[in-house]
Amino acid sequence: MVLDTFTWRITHFSLLEKVKFYHSDEFPVGGSLWKLQIGPGGDGDGWGSSLAVYLSLSDATKPATFTRAKLRVLNQTNHSKNLQRQLNHWFGSSDPTLGFQKFMPLKDLSQDASSSGYLVNDTLVLQAEFEEIRKT
Repeated sequence: MVLDTFTWRITHFSLLEKVKFYHSDEFPVGGSLWKLQIGPGGDGDGWGSSLAVYLSLSDATKPATFTRAKLRVLNQTNHSKNLQRQLNHWFGSSDPTLGFQKFMPLKDLSQDASSSGYLVNDTLVLQAEFEEIRKT
């Protein structure tokens, strides 16, 4: 069962600095505020080769929050090729962020790979689909 879905459209993706992290605006789901975060140049083991994608609990001073969610990079030309990763995590003040250093290969997001459908008109589309939220 889907509780809520947040979609983040990132325009001018190719102009983002690869050494920075970028955050979506905050969005409310299940009584908490959340943000998506990307590292367009990768992170950790995925540095220089993969897109990093994370989900962050913005108001992590509240009680611990268990979340079951799917993070997606949408394929804008063929939705059956959306890339998706599952999260099952207790978010809280000591651990407010979780995601993937190697969400997808950067080669699939180059201007040369525009036919792959993930980067269309220099726009990348991410989604967080929340399936369950529980608080302590």
